[in-house]
Amino acid sequence: MRVSTELGFYNSSFVCFPLPKQAVGNSYTHELSLGTLSFSSMTEVPYGLYARLALISMTNLAFRSKESVITSFTLYSLLSELRYAKPTGKQLERFAHQLENWSSTLISLRYEEESRTSIQNLLLVDSAEFRLEKDLEDNMHVYLSLTEKGKDFLQKASFPMPLDALQKITHAFDFDTLAWLISSIYQVSKKDEPRLIAWPHLCNQFHITPNNFPRFKTNFGKSLFRVQQSFYPGAKIYRIPEGIIVDKSPLLTQERKSNVLMLPSL
Repeated sequence: MRVSTELGFYNSSFVCFPLPKQAVGNSYTHELSLGTLSFSSMTEVPYGLYARLALISMTNLAFRSKESVITSFTLYSLLSELRYAKPTGKQLERFAHQLENWSSTLISLRYEEESRTSIQNLLLVDSAEFRLEKDLEDNMHVYLSLTEKGKDFLQKASFPMPLDALQKITHAFDFDTLAWLISSIYQVSKKDEPRLIAWPHLCNQFHITPNNFPRFKTNFGKSLFRVQQSFYPGAKIYRIPEGIIVDKSPLLTQERKSNVLMLPSL
């Protein structure tokens, strides 16, 4: 199996609590037994495939920068590096829109345990400016400053996604499925036996209401088959009536194993 050395880094918190797939206004709450994720935004809560790509771009920039401030990159260079060789105006517009959404969003993470409740509130971006400048590509220049807390969150709570998947996946649902598969196998790699992830847990994780359980099972099974065949053929997963069994498998990106932040226990 080919191991990609070109990576994008995705945040593990948004595997436990996937981002919305479509616009939900300027607030969003997602609850699971292991905690709650909530957003409030001055514009719109980040949503859809481009919101996930924008988050990866900010995380990649956080890894590259030695300082908290990241300045003077162009949308064209950022999106062409991550996904499109020659992004169109419409693609750049969608990408810019989701970067703007992230820049004005407050994230609240709440985890409850038997004797402790932990709450983390953070803004990823301290300030941002989007400026259209007349250069060779009539490009949009972005001046972005991450907060120290936001940069730390992006760096420490991340795991790698292969670049070929980021370039080819066209739906947020398939993106979330692959992120779930990669992170689940990282967790199982620390165990001595396979783990069963039951359907109710998966439905809750993907914010599915009870009425939509049957449809979700069908759609998730198809999505899991697509991303496994296309991007992670070495993944050992089995669908049974009770849920999905995840077995120990070759890690997709061996070079990042020691730096991956594990998700809460399955």
